[in-house]
Amino acid sequence: GAYFRAQYEAYLEKLRDSGLDILEFPSAGIIDIIPGGEKFGLLSASGKSYAAHKVVIATGHVWNEKDSPYRKFFASPWPISKILPAEGTRYNFPVGILGASLSAFDVVSSLSHRHGSFTETEGHTVYEPSDGTENFKLILHDANGWLPHLQYEQEEPMREIYRYVDREGMMALLDKNGQLRIDTFFDTVCRPALKSSLIKDELKPVASLLNNPNFGMEDFVEKMSERHEYANAFNGMKEEMAGAEQSVDHNKPIHWKEVMDDLMYCLNFHAELMPAEDHLFLQKTIMPFLMNVIAAMPLGSAKIFLALHDAGKLELKSGKVEVLEKQPSGDSTRIRLTEGDSSEIQDYKMFIGCGGQKNIELADYPFPSLVEQGVIRPARAVIADREVFEKVSRVGKDRFQEDDKGKYYRIGGIDIDAAYRVIGENGEPNETVFDLSFIHSSGVRPYSYGLQACNETAKIMVESWAGSIEKGHNTKGKNIEVAPVYKENPNL
Repeated sequence: GAYFRAQYEAYLEKLRDSGLDILEFPSAGIIDIIPGGEKFGLLSASGKSYAAHKVVIATGHVWNEKDSPYRKFFASPWPISKILPAEGTRYNFPVGILGASLSAFDVVSSLSHRHGSFTETEGHTVYEPSDGTENFKLILHDANGWLPHLQYEQEEPMREIYRYVDREGMMALLDKNGQLRIDTFFDTVCRPALKSSLIKDELKPVASLLNNPNFGMEDFVEKMSERHEYANAFNGMKEEMAGAEQSVDHNKPIHWKEVMDDLMYCLNFHAELMPAEDHLFLQKTIMPFLMNVIAAMPLGSAKIFLALHDAGKLELKSGKVEVLEKQPSGDSTRIRLTEGDSSEIQDYKMFIGCGGQKNIELADYPFPSLVEQGVIRPARAVIADREVFEKVSRVGKDRFQEDDKGKYYRIGGIDIDAAYRVIGENGEPNETVFDLSFIHSSGVRPYSYGLQACNETAKIMVESWAGSIEKGHNTKGKNIEVAPVYKENPNL
């Protein structure tokens, strides 16, 4: 937090040195944005209002599901202080954790250090539980029973949207209806890049599979997932540790993972061009795989996981978790764990959600006047083949929308254009309001993660402003390109 604050202040100083006046209202607490011609009003909780020609929404995470401290259910682990035992006390019961990736590790690390100690013995990390914690245990819940892939060395320190294809190449992939299909993207862009990377990684048998034109994206995800599936995920992590240490210690990149990250980063910034069928495929099949591969766990963190498991203090359960509406009386949280045709009920004295933020729905959008006056609308994707879509999808009917231009599927969050302008009920982008918040826009931008994506998103928005100024007109719809082109410009 101190680092981010220092960065923020450094940029403010640069802006002021360039001659800009910067006004800050850190405690304003904006509760509504009110349309009003060329200027929009920002209403604060105190009743004071502000006027602006441009409004950029960058509000970050807001958890809709509320904590229930009396039964120790936490919708998220943040701030981490709320899940810690009171000073001088320890938990002596199992703690349930939804998720098994990096946020879950933060919980595991914070709680385990307060209930025991780690030592290094003959090159191995060993966990020694404290007295009075005999029943303390951390139980991770992951739908697939996966632990994250481990840290790996990379050739390139930063992702690039157009590393393997340029903008013109992406636009050339559009079909006659102006849609970008994942199969076409995979065949044209992904297949050659992945094949080359797999050969570099000495995975020639997998690379040869890509010679088969019928071996598509889903087959690739399934094949690479098989390499990470183990009867015991912790034993699998031990097996993978040797290769991960070789990669990091000897500067040996794992090319296919890095390439996959770049390819999906590219797809992310063109996702508004995909039809509904491909959005569903991305959400259900590709994203779980990606988040397991790319959210790589640092080796030191993995050693903590393994030490806790060896000490009998960390467990992983597979299956879909549902926090039940009807809860038992008392101070526990009841969940239903379902895997295949079987399910079981489990009660936890403490249960912590680490599954990440879900797309916000229109009813939960924090600025009600924008909703009421139709300045924003739900993000949606056109259905390429209505009959096929209705057969293969299991989404509820409330996710469908139809107008005189076609039938759509609501992909989650609010609709934005390529420059992050919000799109209203009339289908037109708004010239005043830009929404950069990932929980608002992740339906349209589903693979926007980390500080680099924050930087990229801001750059896209600012370049759209600069481009409109250079062309001598305001940003009225048609003058902004469908997707951004990245060129370093010292004049921006």
